[in-house]
Amino acid sequence: MQKGKTLFQTGAIGAALVCAIAAGNAHAGQSQQFSATINTTEQLVMGNPLCPGQAAGVGAGTGTSNVFAKSPNGAPVPVGMASTDCVQTDGAQPPLTLTFQNGYFILTGPGGDSIMAKYTGYLNLDPANSVVLPVYKFNGSTQFIITGGTGRFARASGVGTISGSETVNFLNGTSQGMLNAVGTINY
Repeated sequence: MQKGKTLFQTGAIGAALVCAIAAGNAHAGQSQQFSATINTTEQLVMGNPLCPGQAAGVGAGTGTSNVFAKSPNGAPVPVGMASTDCVQTDGAQPPLTLTFQNGYFILTGPGGDSIMAKYTGYLNLDPANSVVLPVYKFNGSTQFIITGGTGRFARASGVGTISGSETVNFLNGTSQGMLNAVGTINY
């Protein structure tokens, strides 16, 4: 009977070690630089309950990102983006500053894995480039925080900044632009 008990104890200890190692590896993950360049189109709509008294921006875009590449240092691959945010103007005509808050975006790579992030910041009028329609540039404090994802990014986290510009047509409530997101992602 002593031999059976010893085998059971050895097996239980071995199973506990395997579980501990697996749990440790599940949280170890990878960390890498994150970059994405996206061409965007956004529609501004009023009456969204998530943005009382403000316009809601609903956007979509395509571009490239390094994060969905097969290897961490691989060449950027095509991605799609969907976004929403709440936009408020400063009241000037045209507005000098557009403030956006409660922003969320999802980047989806070619294999279907996605990264979710929230963002907030400002767009400032760029008079030098506002010839026909007003052009706005992201200011230096526009940030994103990665909050998760799907597939290998299910527990992703990270932070970064957004730069770029948008041309806004206030007559039809649309904007087009290009944004660059740069930061760090842990997954």
